[in-house]
Amino acid sequence: MKIKNIMKFISISSLFVVIFFVSILFSCNKKDENFGYNILPDSDKIKLLFSDTTTVKASTYKMDSLISSSVSVMLLGNYADKLCGKTSASFALQFAPEKEFRFLTVDIPDSVVLNLPFRIDSLSNNYYGDISVSQKINVYRLTEKLSYVNNYYSHKNPSDLHSGELLGSVTYRPYYSIDTLRITLKSELAKTFIEQEDTVFSSPEKFFEIFEGVYIEAESSEEDKSIVKFDRNADMRIDVFYHKESTTVPVRAKFPANVEKCAAFNMFSHQYEGTDLYDNIGDDTKETELVYIQETGGLRTKIQFPNIKEWGKDEKIVIKRAELIVETAEDKISEESNFPAVNKLLLTGIADDGGYYLLPEYNNGSIYSGVNYDSETKKYRFDIAEYLTTVISGEIPNNGIYIFSSAGKINFNRSVIQVNKIKLAITYVKI
Repeated sequence: MKIKNIMKFISISSLFVVIFFVSILFSCNKKDENFGYNILPDSDKIKLLFSDTTTVKASTYKMDSLISSSVSVMLLGNYADKLCGKTSASFALQFAPEKEFRFLTVDIPDSVVLNLPFRIDSLSNNYYGDISVSQKINVYRLTEKLSYVNNYYSHKNPSDLHSGELLGSVTYRPYYSIDTLRITLKSELAKTFIEQEDTVFSSPEKFFEIFEGVYIEAESSEEDKSIVKFDRNADMRIDVFYHKESTTVPVRAKFPANVEKCAAFNMFSHQYEGTDLYDNIGDDTKETELVYIQETGGLRTKIQFPNIKEWGKDEKIVIKRAELIVETAEDKISEESNFPAVNKLLLTGIADDGGYYLLPEYNNGSIYSGVNYDSETKKYRFDIAEYLTTVISGEIPNNGIYIFSSAGKINFNRSVIQVNKIKLAITYVKI
């Protein structure tokens, strides 16, 4: 009995010993970043310093034409904005047989309908501007041969795509009363399809030889109010209705727009004449209160730090953090309730020849799927410490940076930036 009690005591005692040593081991491994700091002489202590008084210049520039092909979101409409002028969005796309099939020579054509499903996405804006005003939509037959392997640009002239053959029109009021805009096209198109040889419907390439596709635009008017998103992947298609000789029961042949090898791209145009910003676009010598970032291949902001190379001129420094803070103008100016700010922005450096280069921050992935807009603070925040360090050291030129949308080919927002609220907040140490 005594032996059992002794063994029990030894086991419990051993357990407490193990726990004691484990606790000491973990306490020894715990990091204390301030350990010993209070006993260092002041001369050996690293002091973080802060400055937000660096001169920042900002100006507005036009965007280069965007590659706007290989997209699933199609933009259509016109809107007029008193700050950024008039924007128009149109698109071109191809259709192909859903599967290999054949018409019979005795099939009788009835009608052709173009189906354009609206984009329904709870995470982004599906329209821009005032959708209570009707717009007239025109559909033209393409004459230019397209290819899904080619890049197409947002500033392409639509008149190069078609010869003016109007296939159909509709006046409609966007949107949520319907989920798909349906436009009746010329019935002769059905007759054209039915009269073709079977081989025409054996592949997209064969079909494109007799029907290149369509160009779709919103007719301009004095009440240009909105641009709307359509979804190519939501069964956007042309339906050809016909019936057999012995019956009146309609048969439908589908020609979807998202079939592999079908091309599609958006086109945008902008008119800035008559706006306050017009005379300032592309001129970084003028002092302005506001600068602009506009999607649909519109506008970008150029940021310059003319005195940044003065940093570290008299003493060596290490930049620990450099935050570029960009704030939008108050709502009565920017009207974000009607014209929301751009959701996500990107930065690029400006080369000596005016071209782009990626900032060093892209190499570590710190910012550069883009920086999101904080709708509560009305700010974008970019950490550009590595960029500034390389500029100060002379590794890259001090030509400034461009700020622009990360998704301008499928979105239509714009941001109005208050220049005197742009700050460069630098945290650094002297060495």
